[in-house]
Amino acid sequence: MTLLHWQIQSGGVRACNVHRRTWQNGQGCTAHAHDYCELFWVEAGMVDHTWEGEVTVLVPGDLVALVPGETHALQAHGRAAATVVNLSLAAAEAEAEAARRHCGPQQRWPWAGTRAERHQVLVPEARAGLHHLIGLVDLSLPSSRDLLLLGVIHGLARSDRGGLAALPSAFRRDVLLALHEDPGLGVRALAQRLRCSREGLTRSCRRACGRPLADVLRDWRLDRAAELLRTTDSGIAGIGTECGFAALGGFYKAFARRHGMAPGAWRLALSQQVMR
Repeated sequence: MTLLHWQIQSGGVRACNVHRRTWQNGQGCTAHAHDYCELFWVEAGMVDHTWEGEVTVLVPGDLVALVPGETHALQAHGRAAATVVNLSLAAAEAEAEAARRHCGPQQRWPWAGTRAERHQVLVPEARAGLHHLIGLVDLSLPSSRDLLLLGVIHGLARSDRGGLAALPSAFRRDVLLALHEDPGLGVRALAQRLRCSREGLTRSCRRACGRPLADVLRDWRLDRAAELLRTTDSGIAGIGTECGFAALGGFYKAFARRHGMAPGAWRLALSQQVMR
């Protein structure tokens, strides 16, 4: 196992590091640890994340924060390429004083808590904002480090822990693999795919997420649609179909309820924001 050192990674001059990597199926990074703090999130595709020996499937929006000494590895999974962004900084920056400086009473420091608590979700709008912010900062400046950290913290404040991220790891992996094979799966069909009863599946989801499974599946499809609107030039009708919506009108109405505007308007507003 490789141990990566902050002094080498930063060259002794950068206040933080940001990298964006794209991997094809089977590519990734082998098991390693750091003497610094790191967090990463998935921008596109699916990734198998091995963290202290436990494997979890990550999808766009999943964010993981690692403290010094933790071992992990990443590997792209599936036909589509996977893109991952990681942010790293010296361990001293993750101390309690820094947390108090950056976080308000309703916000949580990314590196605080258990491993389960350090796996969170960035909503599409937060990912889009961070994508734009990364292109503006000077990594040698402490102020840029603070801007990026604040962007992550504010993004996580909108995290939806009532979604699929709340499911137990092994269960979540099976659900995500089934949905990526057939995004249009309903509750009954998903239960059949997972070889369990519909009642047992809905009870498990309600216990973990606090919400009906049908609502969780709908929000997953809509967030996936938002990601495709942001990262591709695909037509809106095609995106709706790819995300499991049988009727275009139903896709438009559901997207507007979830994201505040119709898909085309959401894409246009996002492109105008990036152009500014």
